[in-house]
Amino acid sequence: MIHVYIFLFATLWIWAVVDLLKSEFKDNSTKLLWLLLLIFLNPLAPFLYFHLSRKQKLRI
Repeated sequence: MIHVYIFLFATLWIWAVVDLLKSEFKDNSTKLLWLLLLIFLNPLAPFLYFHLSRKQKLRI
């Protein structure tokens, strides 16, 4: 059962990184900050990213 949770979390983390790399932000340093948070704050970062980054992205 733990393998399922690890797989789901890894999928969510990869999705967050791909979304981050494809997105444009209002400030260039914001993307770098989110990347560092995704790497070093691993268990919590994908949830924070998807919840908080919406307001920081540019809408085209």
